[in-house]
Amino acid sequence: MLDVGAGTGAHLAAVLDADPAAIGIALDASRYAARRAARAHPRAGAVVADAWSGLPVRTGAVGLVLDVFSPRNGPETARVLRPGGLLVVVTPGPDHLAGLVDVVGGLQVDAAKDSRLAAALEPHLVPVGRVEHRWELALSRADAARAVAMGPSARHLPDLNDRVTALPEPVRATASIVVSLYRRP
Repeated sequence: MLDVGAGTGAHLAAVLDADPAAIGIALDASRYAARRAARAHPRAGAVVADAWSGLPVRTGAVGLVLDVFSPRNGPETARVLRPGGLLVVVTPGPDHLAGLVDVVGGLQVDAAKDSRLAAALEPHLVPVGRVEHRWELALSRADAARAVAMGPSARHLPDLNDRVTALPEPVRATASIVVSLYRRP
């Protein structure tokens, strides 16, 4: 398994727990994230690399690629997947963090996100499924600030902590994700 943009490695660790025979590689551009991901699971290693510069994995070596809120390099993902291998992509849904980013002045999810995902992946991989999940959140102000800071709004809101401090606690928001599944032919 390969987790592209693995961050702390938590998602990879959960998938590895579900498959005792699997081994995993956490890939992240941050050496700090990779260092943490390397400790996330006993059957996981970590590599520092930029997904846009090419994946440092042998052609056809991977059965499953995870991509959770991370860059998607369609040609490279197809290259490292073995025939029949799967790509699981998690992207923000149209109303992800609604009730929070709109109140603090953050960026909304681009309405063309699904079509951009298809354009990047479908020349190389075949879509086989898609499911949306939504749930309500009740966040502390600190967790609300962290949630916004993890996304693209952080670069556009230098006064994020001040904006979140003004919100009533708990901060109510909606989590919304889309899980898309692709297969290498």
